[in-house]
Amino acid sequence: MFTRVLKMPVPKQPCQARQRKFGIIDKIAPQESDDEDDRKPFPSGPNNARTSTVDDPKNASGDQGKSTFKILLTATLFSVFLNGITDCDETFNYWEPLFYLIKGGGFQTWEYSPEYGLRSWFYILSHGIWSFFLPTSIIPPPMFFFFLRLILGLVCACCQLWLCESIQVVFGGNVANIWLWLTCLSAGNFISSTAFLPSSTCMYLTCLWMGFWLRSKYNLAVYVVAFSALFSWPFSVALAIPLAIDCLIKKKKITVFIYYCIESFVIINLVIVAFDWWFYGTPKLAWLNILTYNVFSSKGPDLYGTEPISYYLKNLTINFGPVWILGLFSMPIMVLSEWTISKFVKHYQPVYSLGLWFLSPLYCWIIVFFFQAHKEERFLFPMYPCLMLATAVAIGSIQKVYAAVFYKKLKIPFIAIGYAALISTGIFGFSRLCALVAGYSASADTYRSLYSQIRNGYNWVGPATVCVGKAWHQFPTHFFLHQNMTAEFIQSEFAAQLPAKFDSWPKGLTDIPDHFNDLNKEQPERYFANPTNAHKNCHYLIDTDYGTESELEPLYHLTTEHWETLTELDILNPSKSHWFYRAFYVPYLWENNVQFGKYRLLKNKVLSHEGERKDDQ
Repeated sequence: MFTRVLKMPVPKQPCQARQRKFGIIDKIAPQESDDEDDRKPFPSGPNNARTSTVDDPKNASGDQGKSTFKILLTATLFSVFLNGITDCDETFNYWEPLFYLIKGGGFQTWEYSPEYGLRSWFYILSHGIWSFFLPTSIIPPPMFFFFLRLILGLVCACCQLWLCESIQVVFGGNVANIWLWLTCLSAGNFISSTAFLPSSTCMYLTCLWMGFWLRSKYNLAVYVVAFSALFSWPFSVALAIPLAIDCLIKKKKITVFIYYCIESFVIINLVIVAFDWWFYGTPKLAWLNILTYNVFSSKGPDLYGTEPISYYLKNLTINFGPVWILGLFSMPIMVLSEWTISKFVKHYQPVYSLGLWFLSPLYCWIIVFFFQAHKEERFLFPMYPCLMLATAVAIGSIQKVYAAVFYKKLKIPFIAIGYAALISTGIFGFSRLCALVAGYSASADTYRSLYSQIRNGYNWVGPATVCVGKAWHQFPTHFFLHQNMTAEFIQSEFAAQLPAKFDSWPKGLTDIPDHFNDLNKEQPERYFANPTNAHKNCHYLIDTDYGTESELEPLYHLTTEHWETLTELDILNPSKSHWFYRAFYVPYLWENNVQFGKYRLLKNKVLSHEGERKDDQ
């Protein structure tokens, strides 16, 4: 991860020899730039040898660059196959519309009604084009699900590679290495890197435009920011406020900046509006509609729940470990370290503005989002690259201070500071990953089991209905149901708006459905059945059992005259488990501090009898 400092010839000036020994002065290749005012590299950390994992920018396509990409890709591959869908918004607002685009069925949320038009069909189409390369008529839909995830992982790894190499250009190989391993070892990257969400797309694009900004390629940075805002999520521009200030005030590129903004806005908007117009049957600006609804509407996102600031603080600690706090205080840490080194190392010229400039996007995001009442984990995804950069700079600054001031007294290798931070992140990340897989994989495993049974000719051959009640939010999309099956909702204690079924293709695109609202009010028309008549309408039923029941949420498996249990898996019961062990897996302690419920797949004994495939057929 870190490399030893190469032995360098002793310079003529002793003070420079000491600075090179501690990595305070570093030879960094000239950066590529389209700006006449090229930036000087930021003084890097102690271990900035040219043999680091992140190669010299001149040789970015060489073996070391390939090694960096392999590390990033390996991390995303874990996410492709092990990461579950952690947010039902990903299922119903993105995977289900994609299923409709490809197969002509699935659930529709109110945001896709032409009456509201809060979601862009162009965003869905950009993911759906991959079905031409691997059609679902040839491969099983679950395989396409993982194929698309693999594509997302490849895109993520490429964008992260670009940012990593750009960080090396300005901050040096030590900071770039720390950023690389902090990213790959964190649970936050595991969750976000392959999620089919606009916020994950923003995370990819943040890596791109940050890389362009670090290399002073302002025109490309502005284009990517515009694409991120218009294509995926308009709120992502909050991260780019420092970029705009850099162009307008620091570089005095007012005319050029305005030109790039207008050009990118017009071109990207024309393409997106053209496609969305065709899909909706009427002109729509999805990015403007979602901005209006969330910011200028009296309704807004607070209808879907509010959380205190501690929600984000806990979430970041769970996904990155306590090391992320260094990123939060990276600005004062960097300033203090530069000042301290200048007092102990002769002729050292501290560099403040450059580092502070590239750390500021993180603080812009915190100011904008941490004080919003409605909070979601996915809202943090776009800032993850910036958070890891800030954390890496903070760790590198601490290493520099230690090398320059304390090394002679303590004799502890400064490399230990970096290893301690990375090992801590790795332990927390792996523990979180294990907790997610061991505690919450029952849902995906159950639907995969049902698909395999049907595909292999067991249980059912005719059209069948799979009903979900209180486990509706764990439905993993129609991609995991056989082509002869469809999912439906049965009434439960959840008293808010559920998705409806898309109308037949292509009417479901342009027709305004009945019984949709933007107030999150319950619509009884969504229910295919209720608990008392579910056995008359549902061929299969997915149910969770946490040891309690009510009139609307009975334990269906107890009515053995109607239901037969096909699959029963353990699923973590959050309300009865210790808060720490809900989030982290600790060997030998985890099982004794968590409690499990049951995730069941039930088969209707009466309805399914008519469609069973006989063994001798």
